[in-house]
Amino acid sequence: MYQLECFKTSKGFLSARIHIDDAYTRHIHSSVDPTSEKYLFANVPIFGHCVVLCGTGLGYHLEAIAARLKPETPIILIDYFEELTHYCRTTYFAHHTGPILEINAHTADTFDYASCATTSKSIQIIRHPATCAALPTFYATVCENIAGTQRARTSVNPKKANRPLLLYGNFFLQEEIRRALARATKEEPVCLEYSRFTSGISFEAALQQALFEHKPTYILSVNMKGFDGNGILPAYARRLGIPLVVWFVDDPHPILLHQKQFIDSSLIACCWEKSYIPYLTSCGFSKVYYLPLACDPSLFTVPLHAIQSVHLGFVGTPMSGSFLQAIRNEFMYSKILDPIIDECSKLLYKEPKTNVFAAVQSCAKQYSIALPADQRNITWLSTLIIHTASMLKRRDTIQALIPYGIETFGDPEEWRDLIGKHLKAHTSIDYQSSLCACYATTAINLNITSCQMPTAVNQRVFDVPASGSFLLTDNQPALFELFERDTEVVAYTSIRHLISLIEDFSHHPAQRAKIAAAAHQRIVADHTYDARLTALNQML
Repeated sequence: MYQLECFKTSKGFLSARIHIDDAYTRHIHSSVDPTSEKYLFANVPIFGHCVVLCGTGLGYHLEAIAARLKPETPIILIDYFEELTHYCRTTYFAHHTGPILEINAHTADTFDYASCATTSKSIQIIRHPATCAALPTFYATVCENIAGTQRARTSVNPKKANRPLLLYGNFFLQEEIRRALARATKEEPVCLEYSRFTSGISFEAALQQALFEHKPTYILSVNMKGFDGNGILPAYARRLGIPLVVWFVDDPHPILLHQKQFIDSSLIACCWEKSYIPYLTSCGFSKVYYLPLACDPSLFTVPLHAIQSVHLGFVGTPMSGSFLQAIRNEFMYSKILDPIIDECSKLLYKEPKTNVFAAVQSCAKQYSIALPADQRNITWLSTLIIHTASMLKRRDTIQALIPYGIETFGDPEEWRDLIGKHLKAHTSIDYQSSLCACYATTAINLNITSCQMPTAVNQRVFDVPASGSFLLTDNQPALFELFERDTEVVAYTSIRHLISLIEDFSHHPAQRAKIAAAAHQRIVADHTYDARLTALNQML
């Protein structure tokens, strides 16, 4: 079934490949210079009391590891081929004084995995990616068996209850969650800064170390940020019995294009938009919850003295130009698709509950346009339609408000390209440092919700009142689940209705202040990220 072949490379080094069912061949080392592998493992931290070397191959990577192992550290060598574990044992660990165990195709079913539980306090698995990829089922099964002995050692510390491991980078919501966790636990949260890792090898080592040292109650990711492309993260969560929670705050369809295959019963989804819950459930998440956005009270507070120098303002980009072009670059876009994009985006703009995927199929049939056959292209085409509809919605709304002195903040050049040079467009506002002041100095703040949110409310709904200012927002179905109509929030149902509200509230500053104050009180009580994390803990 599997045949190992060792051969000399073009530079004279010994290398190896595996012939699988006489159908294809997988190289497990470079056919030029396999010795370079050791540099990939040179900085991998060695923290385990027992080290499992999963997929030894010819062991070029083991040279860097063996040099840093304590002589007494127990080692488990795993390779499908017995000759390879024996070769690596005698070549790299001949003088190792600690116990050395071997697992191969002949011993995998009879190996005493329970012995791992008494071998050490923590087990570190270091995989050789090419070898593990060649025979994935074998290596995954062995790791699952070893992981069964680890679960007790990664059980939650009762003194650290409700303390997750946060996958942390430079993405929306991550810093807000980090601050909320710090307020809740009165200590620095456990964060795994995924962007600092240059390879899956270093990421896997850091993930294992964080799980063993901190014993988190669950792992939390925003939009699957921090997930690797090989399923390492969900694999460890599953093996150790740690819930892996993904909080979706964007359309999950494009996000899941590369991660859907790794979804299993260890993954839990939260989503800020209810309409995506059936799709997420169908993808295989064990549980799917509705979890709306909220406010970070450390960023958005009522200033002591704020002079409202802007009468009517909108903070946001036009979602046009370069934004839409970036989406086109994600798939095989062609101008042939423009009639579909044009018609479907206008349909979605008028009717937010439109099923975009169904509309695309219907429109393609109507125009006799052949659609791309694969899911990736269809998904990104639908995404382009959704955001084109958002652009149309923003364009028409802002255009209608030019006579009322509307000012925009964000991508001024693209706003002027879309609306015209007469629009008073300001530069972008930094969310973390300047947005609160921008909202506070605007008498009437406008909200225009993206079309990727048929029912949910976006961040402005919370951040504007938290800054002590007045908001006019479009009428989203979820809005009045969170706020009291007219007393805490005012919503418009059309551009004509919006203009009427602007004309009315422009002359009633006291009424604006009263509604903003009521909304602020509601947000502080119920709609902070502290409250959302408390709700998430209760769900789990």
